[in-house]
Amino acid sequence: MKIVTFILVAIVAFGAGLNVSGQTASPASKVYQIVGEVVSLDKTASQVSIKSKESEPIALSLDATTDYKRVPPGETTLSKAVAVTLADIAVGDQVYARGMTSDSGSRLPVRQLVIMSKVDIALKHEQERAEWRKRGIAGSIKAINPATKEITLLARAAEGARPITLAIGDAVRYRRYAPESVKFSSAQPSSFAELKVGDQVRALGDKSADGTRFTAEEIVSGTFRTQVVTITEVNPATAEIKTTDLSTKRPLTIVTKEESLVRRISPELIALLVPKKGQPAQGGAPAAATPAPAPNKKVDVEEELEKLQAVPISELKPGEMVMVTSTIGKDASRLTAIALIGGIDPLVKALQGNAPPSPRNELNTALGLPSSLSSISIGLP
Repeated sequence: MKIVTFILVAIVAFGAGLNVSGQTASPASKVYQIVGEVVSLDKTASQVSIKSKESEPIALSLDATTDYKRVPPGETTLSKAVAVTLADIAVGDQVYARGMTSDSGSRLPVRQLVIMSKVDIALKHEQERAEWRKRGIAGSIKAINPATKEITLLARAAEGARPITLAIGDAVRYRRYAPESVKFSSAQPSSFAELKVGDQVRALGDKSADGTRFTAEEIVSGTFRTQVVTITEVNPATAEIKTTDLSTKRPLTIVTKEESLVRRISPELIALLVPKKGQPAQGGAPAAATPAPAPNKKVDVEEELEKLQAVPISELKPGEMVMVTSTIGKDASRLTAIALIGGIDPLVKALQGNAPPSPRNELNTALGLPSSLSSISIGLP
């Protein structure tokens, strides 16, 4: 999960009363406020370019009266702000810039620049990931009990998927992916009522001593689908991949975005996942028809997937099988890829053996997944 722009509702409200002395207001003057990422910085010329989600980079001037403040990631007020200088700003920082316009409408030098350091953001990101790894659980919803506000989750475990009851109190925080969204940062506030059987869920909380119950503090959910497809055409110019669904034989167009996770599984990971004949796979899959060396240690599949290098779609070739996870969109023939894993041909064949071509569930299980790709692949914390 990349932490993009920080929430500034309270900061903006607080900043509305800040002194903008040095910029003479007139009836034609207006306050400008820009939130975004620093994409270029010229400290010698006292200029900074900021790119928001909705615009091209905006060049702003700084001067001796600009007030610089740095706040920790996640803060929405200036209560923990510390004074910094222009020397403390770097490309990649998230910022809130505020100033006045002239009578002609041009932007005068920034009066206040509130900074969230990319270094601090990365550190917070790592701390959050560590917390979710330590106290998180992932799986798919098997049943929902609205009366008791409990969920039966088919959770992933070292010995395979098993049911666990999620107890949900009134203080639980909910977020949910939007249709065709590939960004965790775009997940919207949600509620218990939006949860559905079959949803993929990542929950943060505490597990009971016997491992049968889980008290949730935060729940992130989404309706995803996973397909194993065969590539027929790759178009790097449009970032689209033409494919055929391996199960239905129907054509599918895979659309990739900048945020889409595109990886190629390594032969080493395949060797770890495919067991010897008669032994269970690391993620709990049935024994493969074609034997391969079984490891003597358990594999953290999420960690192994994370270690894989990103690949451009130009390296994907017609005839290759890939596994793609997406949200449910309006057009069933077009998928916006959240994650796309290539190089799975040997794994599919090993799991499939001589059975009909329906390897999706077996492949999910082999990768240690309930019924979709891992929480990392679908952008969860």
